[in-house]
Amino acid sequence: MIEPINFTAALRRSWRLLAVLAVVFAVVALLLPTSHGVSEKNSPTKWQAAAVVGAPPANGIVGSTTVTIQQILFYANSFEVRGAAIAAAKPPGSEEQIIFAMVASAQTVKSATSNASTATTVAASSKSSAKNTTGLVQLAAPGQTAAIAVRLSNAWATVLGDKLTSVAAAHQSDSTKAQSSSDGSTPPTGYEVVVPASVYLAKKTAKPTSNLSSSHKVRLVAGLVVGLLVGAAVVLVRELLNKRLQKAARAAAHFKFPVVAEIPDPSADSGGQGSQMMVVVVSDPASKTAEAYRKLRMSVMFEAMAPVGARANALNDPYADTSFAMLAPAEPYSVPAPDSRKVILVVSPDAEQSRSELVANLAAAYAEAGERVIVISTGDLDSGVPAGTGTHLTGAITPAELQVELRPSSIENVSTLSLRPFVRNSAQLVGRADAVFGAARQIADVVIVEAPPLLEFHHGEALVHAVDVVLAVAEYRFTTFHGADQAGDLLRRLGAPVLGVVFTREPVPKREADRQSRSATPVAQAETGAEVEVAPATPEVPSLFPAETQA
Repeated sequence: MIEPINFTAALRRSWRLLAVLAVVFAVVALLLPTSHGVSEKNSPTKWQAAAVVGAPPANGIVGSTTVTIQQILFYANSFEVRGAAIAAAKPPGSEEQIIFAMVASAQTVKSATSNASTATTVAASSKSSAKNTTGLVQLAAPGQTAAIAVRLSNAWATVLGDKLTSVAAAHQSDSTKAQSSSDGSTPPTGYEVVVPASVYLAKKTAKPTSNLSSSHKVRLVAGLVVGLLVGAAVVLVRELLNKRLQKAARAAAHFKFPVVAEIPDPSADSGGQGSQMMVVVVSDPASKTAEAYRKLRMSVMFEAMAPVGARANALNDPYADTSFAMLAPAEPYSVPAPDSRKVILVVSPDAEQSRSELVANLAAAYAEAGERVIVISTGDLDSGVPAGTGTHLTGAITPAELQVELRPSSIENVSTLSLRPFVRNSAQLVGRADAVFGAARQIADVVIVEAPPLLEFHHGEALVHAVDVVLAVAEYRFTTFHGADQAGDLLRRLGAPVLGVVFTREPVPKREADRQSRSATPVAQAETGAEVEVAPATPEVPSLFPAETQA
């Protein structure tokens, strides 16, 4: 199934990639070899002059002798004749371009009375045939100037006449050849220049059609467009292949638990300081992120638990049989009893760093209301059976014994607790967690427990029945679809008291992020000292403990 994507947002995130590809393709387009077009200034086809040729009039009809229009066109368009004309006229420019710009075409016009500039003999012969029409051939030749075009056109007519004379001579009978040799005259060919080319009749041609690929501007724009299109294609493919959560709705669909809170990316409040965990509830209490954590606290205190087991699967699976779910409707909502949600377990499918941020900020949200909070991480417990170093590894645990092991944090009303003095190793969490949490309930208003990745370690599974509420963390563009599916299935199989999913590090719209960054108060952050260096939550290093208490 193809997951829906926000392609516009993906393009905005990948604008650097688009810019780089556009520049690269533009440079490549400029460097690629192309055929060079001829500039208008040096174009050999800027002017055009034409000579009209045909057969001399006989009995009042032009073209009635031995040479036909088809013969004139055939030889006029031959490369041999055009090349000889170019060699005779010697026009400047590319011979290849000139030879293809020379055009011989049949013209059906009135005899040449329309050309007032023709010779007197031509005009006289035209009067007797003014009412007649015939096929003539026009030889149109190009040139940089009118004079060059006229010279080339007339040279073309001359070379063509010589060619037709030789052709006509080759087809004469032996008697005609003998006669022509006896009197020394040239046999008639039926070819004549009716209207020679003249500068007065030359005309400018349309601007030459340049090769667009030779234009630097066109190639630059084309390269930029191609680069942007390739970049957009890369972004689209990458988004289609990306199997990570990018929307809260997708988190709910894969976990099959409701999303109870959406936490904006804290870097928008801290001016991009993502390398250190910002307890924004303390450092920037007026920010949108801080308010999101307060809303999460309200959800923990008052929102109904997510449905568990088969009913949850039926309600979230569009292909499931929901008939039994209708027969067993959900219980009506009732306000949770006081102190019924004191122990909160925070888990995530993988090593989502925002899990530790959520624990710290949720503790701060409780603490600012004057409640005493104990934060516990199971990440410092070793696996296996090491030698016991604690003093309370067996038996009941009293509140006084627990109080001795508490360590104050930089946030008022928040203390941290290591489980090492009470639990020999992680395998004892199942049996000892109830005793530790029972003592913690008596000396704190809220106990927040952080467990390492749910799919990698068994800590979360060992604790789900010793806590009151479970929060599952899904991090934007980090938590995978597969991880969310597996974590949700595992929590339902265990019957865990899941409240829902917290979707963290949700991107803030750029305009709102700019507004928040302008209103940030770094001085207040320095005064409160709420900037806490955080280590990743692993079985060896607790993520929320002060540095001096880490093992």
